[in-house]
Amino acid sequence: MLCNNCHHYQLTPLPRVEDDENFYNKNSQAEFVSNITVEGAREKALPDTKRRVELVKNYINMHSNILDIGCGYGFFVESLNNQGFEADGLETSISRRLIARENCKRPILDINLLSETTPKDYVVKYNVVTLFHVLEHISSPVKFLRNVFKFLKKDGYLIIEVPNVDDHLLSISEAYHNFYWQRAHLSYFNKKSIDLLLSNFKVQTKEFTGVQRYSFLNMANWLITNKPQLSDPIFEPPVELAWLNDKYKEQLVSNFKCDTILTVLKK
Repeated sequence: MLCNNCHHYQLTPLPRVEDDENFYNKNSQAEFVSNITVEGAREKALPDTKRRVELVKNYINMHSNILDIGCGYGFFVESLNNQGFEADGLETSISRRLIARENCKRPILDINLLSETTPKDYVVKYNVVTLFHVLEHISSPVKFLRNVFKFLKKDGYLIIEVPNVDDHLLSISEAYHNFYWQRAHLSYFNKKSIDLLLSNFKVQTKEFTGVQRYSFLNMANWLITNKPQLSDPIFEPPVELAWLNDKYKEQLVSNFKCDTILTVLKK
């Protein structure tokens, strides 16, 4: 369903909170997307993990603390901790939370931020809170973000990354278009709709940046095979083709036709 005023797409009918809890406790999304091992998932996530760690370093120092909400298996949290930073996670999926706790040796919180019993205040506040490809899974984004902000210190940063519904590939590949709309993703955003969503919150600054995670080879794969590269996506092409990939990404990012939107807010 599309709202013509704010350009926010949302799955309809929306699942109940308890249905969503069951969906993630069974790890149903991972079974839909791919059937790879945890170590396979780690390898697949490595380019994003490295990019996100370098991004967050712009907003922290060695005395900062970070909370990654929707931390999954904890690869991002683990990487930050291995570099000497203090990072915790929050994960609602039982199976992923247990693995994240083992990987990170750090607190991995079990809090449903859409539950009516969510505490009004939290003991621990963080300098930076991250939501990497989490908000699209949320049925009530405003309610969810109100609880997210409770974790954030004054002058702290909230970093949000979501898929972009204006992704150029959606307009040129029917197969990708059919794959894109899935049960796990309840909300779909472009730059305009996420800006309107975030206007519900008083912040000092708000900055939007486009990110193209996948290379032009991924686009070519969709157009030629009509199938996703689930277990081995190509984030970067061979070095000989890096110049072409740079041009491809630059063009998509410049007009927000890229696959991802990154937003940084200062509370």
